[in-house]
Amino acid sequence: MAGARAIGAECKKVGALNEGQCGDSKGYFSAVQTSTLGILTDRIMWKRCSDTSHDNMMDDAPFVTIDLRDVATGSLADHQLDALQRLRREVFNPGNVVADARRKLHVAAYIGVLEKVFAQPDEGMVRTLMAAAGIDGRRTGRMLDEQAPEVSHAILCAFIDAHREAYGVEPICRVLEIAPSGYYIYRQRQADATRQSARACQ
Repeated sequence: MAGARAIGAECKKVGALNEGQCGDSKGYFSAVQTSTLGILTDRIMWKRCSDTSHDNMMDDAPFVTIDLRDVATGSLADHQLDALQRLRREVFNPGNVVADARRKLHVAAYIGVLEKVFAQPDEGMVRTLMAAAGIDGRRTGRMLDEQAPEVSHAILCAFIDAHREAYGVEPICRVLEIAPSGYYIYRQRQADATRQSARACQ
């Protein structure tokens, strides 16, 4: 059909996929002008590729990789589950593939930046948050270094607080690779400090 979107699939033997690469599919993809989605699989690993950078030129790396072993163990990440659901016959739309791929790549990039911020907030962020929180004191290098861990904990706690009702504390901590006990301890300290402040005002 003229103008129809093309989907290319390449199936290899189990264990034959190269990590992160879209294999020979890249050449096939570019040869068909209407290609929007390339699927590379060894029947265990499924990699979905598109042309988010240049039209009709498949990206070097997939925008999502799904391991069916993760499906079997229930450890599939939310973005992977979303990618699987979007392949269902009743909702699949080839015309949305590139936009969906870009969205997933952008979210992954944002998460990468946020993970760095969570782990080690830079001086500019520490200064900004200290000013917004009204924390007094001369902004010396030593003070900024002392405040950086507190800022990191505060960012993590705010993120968990915002999403705990939807996902639960433990699943969020598992994704962020932090101990739930750290969140609970920090929250307890915050509650204790609030109570002490209230008593001081009485």
